[in-house]
Amino acid sequence: MKSVACFFTGGYTESNSMQIFLKKINEDIELKQFCPNRTKKRKRPGFERDLIDEYSGLTGDALLHYVYVYLTNHKEEFSDFDAIIIEDDLDGLFKEELVPGDKTTLVSKRTQSFEDHCKTISKTVREKLNKDETFPVIQFYAAPEIETWFLSDWNNSFGSVYGPKGMALLTSAENAYFSARFHPYIRDHILCQYNDCFENYGYFAGTYRKLSDEIISSFDLFKVAIAEEALPIAKTLSIKEELRYSKRIHGDAMLRQISPDTVRTKCTVYFQEAFSLLKGL
Repeated sequence: MKSVACFFTGGYTESNSMQIFLKKINEDIELKQFCPNRTKKRKRPGFERDLIDEYSGLTGDALLHYVYVYLTNHKEEFSDFDAIIIEDDLDGLFKEELVPGDKTTLVSKRTQSFEDHCKTISKTVREKLNKDETFPVIQFYAAPEIETWFLSDWNNSFGSVYGPKGMALLTSAENAYFSARFHPYIRDHILCQYNDCFENYGYFAGTYRKLSDEIISSFDLFKVAIAEEALPIAKTLSIKEELRYSKRIHGDAMLRQISPDTVRTKCTVYFQEAFSLLKGL
């Protein structure tokens, strides 16, 4: 069994459930999480981890700095590991080489700056650990955010997490109605021209929209829209305060349920390659 050291972005979704998700890709690996790696106890039940402040929100350059410092100061801990995983959000970065003046392009490709970024990370990690070029440094990027993965496997995320198979906030009938109506709402009002290229989502007329924020807001807007309908089930859903999206609560549950095999069919620009590398360990 291969041993893999993991450094995840400092979010509640990733810190709690990313290992579960990655194990679905390759069951024959042993994962050890080094970031976030410290938590504080909670008085309220219901959450597995409460992040230490210094790890909360750790992403981008700050996450890489943490990784490099940790590897430098604790190099001996990694002598028996077979690979390193670094997971982070891209959040709209590395789009500058797409069609000039058109940030909403549907071109699905990696930019050269992104490729250079990944090569620099792999080279630095290997140097810190005195490893050669064959040592796997697997970089999982949720582009633009982890919600892209959830949208890629609707039936195991937004389509079920609120119903009896998930948190049981909705009855079977309510969940079926919600999923059938909310899915096209997201496609028409949030994803728009990015329906066929989730990982490129973000820029509208040159302005970046954060996917998770758009999804959070969409719940209230959706409920306002269905409140005008005559069906009793629509009116019932329109006033359900618990019908909302939280990265910490619902995102954690979705990451546990979605299938990496399904995600890779929709997220072919960034996710698919990392999937293949981990699968092949």
